[in-house]
Amino acid sequence: MSAGAVDRCRAFTLVELLVVIAIIAVLVGLLLPAVQAAREAARRMTCANHLRQLVLAAHLYESRHKVLPPGSRLHDVRQRAGVSWRAIVLDGIEESALQDFVGLQDDGGYANAYPTHVPEVFVCPSSPDRPTNNGPYDPATPSSLQLDRGWSNYAGVNGSGATTEGVWDLTGTFNGDLYIDGVFYPGSEVRFSHITDGASQTLAIGERVYGVTRWDALLEGAIWDGPPGPTRRIDEVRSFATKNVRYPINADPKQFGYYYQDVTAPPGADKSLKINDFYFGSHHPGGAHFAMTDASVPFLRDDIDINLYRALGSRNGGEVRDGEF
Repeated sequence: MSAGAVDRCRAFTLVELLVVIAIIAVLVGLLLPAVQAAREAARRMTCANHLRQLVLAAHLYESRHKVLPPGSRLHDVRQRAGVSWRAIVLDGIEESALQDFVGLQDDGGYANAYPTHVPEVFVCPSSPDRPTNNGPYDPATPSSLQLDRGWSNYAGVNGSGATTEGVWDLTGTFNGDLYIDGVFYPGSEVRFSHITDGASQTLAIGERVYGVTRWDALLEGAIWDGPPGPTRRIDEVRSFATKNVRYPINADPKQFGYYYQDVTAPPGADKSLKINDFYFGSHHPGGAHFAMTDASVPFLRDDIDINLYRALGSRNGGEVRDGEF
């Protein structure tokens, strides 16, 4: 056999190598979205489970006290909204030690320094929000609030929205009332028998995305009764332990919502307020999770009919809920 007939191992040419690399890149490009979608699906399942746990913790509170927990307790001394529903249900999510540390008090406040620990059940795994302000907290200067303290991506639903499309203007004039016909609002004592629209048809807790907020208290807010009638005026308070469904899910903040600092309260109220009123929303594409009062957790899409959405926010409005959600 001649030497020329001997098989020789031949290396890849540069062109062949580039072709192989290109094929691998295409395959990775095709697989990556699927991997990301699978991860987001897992995060969505975890988020929905968090909301379900929180509502079940509220059910446990109701089994003991015959009412659902208030959106916040009313602080007798400060005459402001006190400790929030999130702190009140800590023992229902196996965080009794943390609740003991917080030290819930009969006057609506709490005894100890603000906790830094954040139970995972208060956080959506898809949220990139993280605290950034490490300044000391001084009640006289609320802007120094330590945002590295306990915070949450979830807020209770306090009602269906506003009686009018009024807002707080820059002069401090209030042009509308807010319904607090939901399940959680400051000082609420809602029984299941009060939810005449049906627990499976009434929103209890939803996702929120704008910035970080504390789970332990409703800070720098106020509450007061308005004139007799179906509404009472409340402020949305800075930390958003509760809010209403007035605005669309994941709304454009340039078109919906307002944020005015230190405006003057309406006639008859005795305080200046720090007001913000934004939308429920999430970092999940296309919508946000909401826990219904029966602990079911549907995913409501951004394009849900606004009238249906607002109807779901009330516990006793008697609205005809046409459409799927």
